[in-house]
Formats: sequence, structure tokens, C-alpha cells
Amino acid sequence: MMETVHQSLVNQLSEITINKPTDIKLQPQNGEIMVKKGSGRTKIRKGQTDAEYGSQKQQFHMEGPMLNTKTWLEELDVSKIDPNIKSDRAKLESLTERLYFKRDYVKCLETTKFALELFKDLNHKKIKNEIDELEYLKSSCSKKIETVQ
Repeated sequence: MMETVHQSLVNQLSEITINKPTDIKLQPQNGEIMVKKGSGRTKIRKGQTDAEYGSQKQQFHMEGPMLNTKTWLEELDVSKIDPNIKSDRAKLESLTERLYFKRDYVKCLETTKFALELFKDLNHKKIKNEIDELEYLKSSCSKKIETVQ
């Protein structure tokens, strides 16, 4: 029932143009949205399939909302990180940055090496910025450890 309602809304909204600050066109076959910005550039935002939406909804119902404490990153179980999920990669990268700025360089270096090992089998073109940031943190942590010793 919900899928048919969702599909009927998509069908109704197909090829709707809004002439406000940006022009938006919905592509119902793949869920992509073409957005024309005020500068004249056109940007394509990726759509979400019904299966992706359903799995995300099911995950929320099983796990509930994520409640973050002040130390939630340090308490993160890195063994449960799935490198194919962007939010998991972001959590791991945030953890390494937090450890660096807390001046825990040894743990930062360990976590960075773990992250780079975890990401090595992924498409490097997609996550080039993340890998570059981790490489930079790795070298920075190594330098800081060498200067302390």
C-alpha cells in the first residue's frame, strides 16, 4: 500500500518545474533530481530506490534513532564498521581526527592505519578525499610521535 502511494506521488511529481531560486525536475524512472542553481549550473542529485528506502526504514525501526553522547566516537566499536557505507567511513575518519586533536597520536596512528587497511579494497576514485585525509593524518601522527620521542 505504502509503495503504491509513494509511486503515485512520484508519478504526480514527474517533470514538475519550480520557477523559484532553483529549477527542479524529477526523473521518476531512476529517482534522480536535476537541480538548476541560480548560477545557471545544473546539478544531478542521486535518487533513492524503494529497496534502499525500505532497508533504511527497517534499520531505523530495528535500531531506533542514534543518540550520541560527548564520548560516542571514542566508544565506537571499529570492528563493526562497514567500509561500503559512507556514514561508517565518516565516523571512522571523524574518530581519527578527534584523536589527533586530543593529541592521542599513538591511538590516532593505529586507527588511521586500520582505516587505510579497511579502505584499500574500495574504489579509490570514489573515496580519494577520504584516503588523502587519512594519509595526511598518518604522516602527521608519525611526525608528532617522532618529535616527542
